[in-house]
Amino acid sequence: MDTGGSKQPHASKLLTAFNGPLTTENVFDYFATSMFYDKQSNNQVLCVQTIHTGQPILNEAEEFKRFTGIEFALAHAQPPSLFVIYKRERLSPEEVRPLAAHFVMNNRIYQSPDLYNVL
Repeated sequence: MDTGGSKQPHASKLLTAFNGPLTTENVFDYFATSMFYDKQSNNQVLCVQTIHTGQPILNEAEEFKRFTGIEFALAHAQPPSLFVIYKRERLSPEEVRPLAAHFVMNNRIYQSPDLYNVL
């Protein structure tokens, strides 16, 4: 299956900065270096707020409910070789609409094809 190829040509250099294999704790930092990450996303807003306040986010899923807009969520993980990340639009505290799926497989970041392109 052609997934359009990896969009992360220098994966080994980036992984060096993470001091080891990808985990559920660091995969979003790695994903944020990709062309697929939206720097206007709710994830980025929370990251900046954390830096500004110095307070860690204890429950990211609950924090997202305060926002509307684009967010990324870890949907599946088999560390260190496979992670599935959903891009979705938060419409309300309880309603999200899926927009895309991305996966990190063997340290490379891909965008999953949509159903229209598969058929």
